[in-house]
Amino acid sequence: MKKLILLTITAVALLGTSSLYAGDIEDGNVYFTDDEGVKHFICQVMGTDTVVEPNTTYSDVDGKCYYYCCPGCKSQFEADPASFISKMNLPGNVVKIDDQSTHIMCPVTGETALMTEDNGFSDYNGRRYYYCCPGCKEQFDKNPEKYLKSLEMKKGHGSGGHSGHCGGQGSMNHKDSCGGCGM
Repeated sequence: MKKLILLTITAVALLGTSSLYAGDIEDGNVYFTDDEGVKHFICQVMGTDTVVEPNTTYSDVDGKCYYYCCPGCKSQFEADPASFISKMNLPGNVVKIDDQSTHIMCPVTGETALMTEDNGFSDYNGRRYYYCCPGCKEQFDKNPEKYLKSLEMKKGHGSGGHSGHCGGQGSMNHKDSCGGCGM
C-alpha cells in the first residue's frame, strides 16, 4: 500500500512538473503577451498565429520553449529544430492585440498603426518589424539599430501615436512627425 501511495505521489509530481515546465523556461516563439497574460505565438512549422492554451504542445530546445498550433507539428519541428529556428522572424514591434486587429509601433515614427504587410516590413535579427507606412522601410533599413533603440525608448514611455494616418487617412501632420519617410 505504501508503494502505491508513493508511486501515485511521484506520478502526480511529475505530471505537475511537466505542465508547469513551459512556464519556467524562456519562450522561443512567443512574440507578445497581452494585458491578460495571454501569450501570442507563431507556429514555426505551419506559420499560424495563435495563443498558448493549457493544452498547447511544445518542445524545449536549448532552454527555450517552442509552442505548436497542433500536436502534429511537434515531430516535424523536433526532426530539425535548427532549420525552423533559423527561419524564424517573429513580429518585433507589436504593442496591442485586440479582437479584430494587431497594432504595432512604427520603429521610425513611433506612431501606432495596424499591422499590415501593405505598409512594408523588414526582417532583422530574427524579428519582423512593421511600419506605419511604406516609406518608413527605407529609413529603417539604412540603420536598424538606431531605430530599434528609439523604439524601445518609445515603447517604454507609451508614445501617444495614432493609427490609420497613412494612405490618405487621418493625420495631416505625418510628414512633419515622420523620420523622413516622405509620406
